[in-house]
Amino acid sequence: MVRIGNQTYIQPPYKLPKIVDTIGAGDAFASGFLMGYLEKANIKQCINYGLACAKETLLTKQTTSEILSRAYLETYQFEENSGVI
Repeated sequence: MVRIGNQTYIQPPYKLPKIVDTIGAGDAFASGFLMGYLEKANIKQCINYGLACAKETLLTKQTTSEILSRAYLETYQFEENSGVI
């Protein structure tokens, strides 16, 4: 859930077959979200970037997944479940 001003955006978390480690996932979400926000992406896209970064981080023992990059996120297949309240 992300709240900006009087708008609340909800995107359910991705379903993962297995979580390897949770360390760094919150920071990874923030990093992906802020990357999109600073590049003036729409809020839904910012949330998707954040979720993708968190998901990939949950799948590794590293603090942040080595595969994450701007180029990787541009080709990422995002799940469609978001909504605005």
